[in-house]
Amino acid sequence: MPALGQSKVSTEQTLAHLEVFDVIVEDLDEDTERHGLTKNAIETDVELALRRSGIKVYSNEEWLDSPSMGYLYVQVNAFGNSNGLYVFHVHMSVNQMVYLTTGDYTYAQTYSPPGRFGTIGAANLRDVRGSVKDLVNKFINDWLKVHQE
Repeated sequence: MPALGQSKVSTEQTLAHLEVFDVIVEDLDEDTERHGLTKNAIETDVELALRRSGIKVYSNEEWLDSPSMGYLYVQVNAFGNSNGLYVFHVHMSVNQMVYLTTGDYTYAQTYSPPGRFGTIGAANLRDVRGSVKDLVNKFINDWLKVHQE
C-alpha cells in the first residue's frame, strides 16, 4: 500500500490526461523587475514555448471549463546584495485536480522537475529566463513523451 501522498504512477504519467494548461507566474519583486527580469516576459516565454509544442494554453476562464485541465506554476526568486550580485532560484510545477477518498477534490502538485539556482550579476538578471526555459523544455519533453505513447 502506498504511503500517504505517494503515487503509484511516475510523475511523467500524471501528465497523460492533461490537454489544457493555464500558466501562472508568481509576482516578482520591484528590484528584480527593475533589473530586467519581469513577470510578463517569463509568462510570454512559457506560453509561447507551450503553444509551439502543440500544448493548449487557455485563459483562466477558459481553463476552468476544461475537463482535462492543469496549471503550470512558475516561481522565480531573486535576491540581490549591495554589490549587484543576485542569487536566484527557479521552481516550476504542474498542478491538477485530484480526487480525495471523501469524494471531494482539490488541486495538488503532481509534477515538478528539479529547480534551478545560481548567482548572477544585476546587469544579466534577465538571463535567468534561460533557467525557466530549461524547466519548461523538460516539462514539454515529458508531456510529449506520454502523449505519443
